[in-house]
Amino acid sequence: MISRAQILRMAEHKQYARLLQRVLDNGRPCDATIRQRLCSEAVACPASLALAVQRYLELSYDSRSVEGDRLISWLVMLQDHNGLFGSDDATDDDRIAATALAIRALMDYLTTNAGHENNNADESDPPTMRLSAAMALERAAQAMIARRAMEYCMGGDLVTAQIVEWQLGDGLGESNQTLDVALDRVIERVHADIQKMDSPKSPGGFAEAA
Repeated sequence: MISRAQILRMAEHKQYARLLQRVLDNGRPCDATIRQRLCSEAVACPASLALAVQRYLELSYDSRSVEGDRLISWLVMLQDHNGLFGSDDATDDDRIAATALAIRALMDYLTTNAGHENNNADESDPPTMRLSAAMALERAAQAMIARRAMEYCMGGDLVTAQIVEWQLGDGLGESNQTLDVALDRVIERVHADIQKMDSPKSPGGFAEAA
């Protein structure tokens, strides 16, 4: 088992390889080939933080805790100016895989936030971290569409396609819609949410389409 405290401690000390292994062994099982890709140097950092966010939220059911905000802030800081995630020397396959992981983590964070209010939060404070996460999600989804991620995967690397399917194959809407269409709907919803959070009288809250 892995606890929330252990996740935070490893993330804070940037023990990305260890964090990734622990999270994969405790709640995020995957194929050996996927695991090997995630553990590669080009992907391990964003992969470990993205999967850590996902597992942390499952364990806490509270995305608005200070600790949850810290995890998501560390992930957001890894986003490149083009909206993608991955190290400087990452290949296109690496970037698409890492960005799929980040999109799932950001969606989970914002979706959980929509249903769970933090009673300890000062309601007069602007939802800074939620807004940053929403903007990062919008940029990442736009970048994936611009890269034509699903078409790229179908004609390219099988492991990359498996990671995208693993992370984004559910929770994006109807199963018969393309990834581009699903991500476009995510952008529409998150853009509306950003506008709400920009309003000081609205708490906002990303919600997945029914």
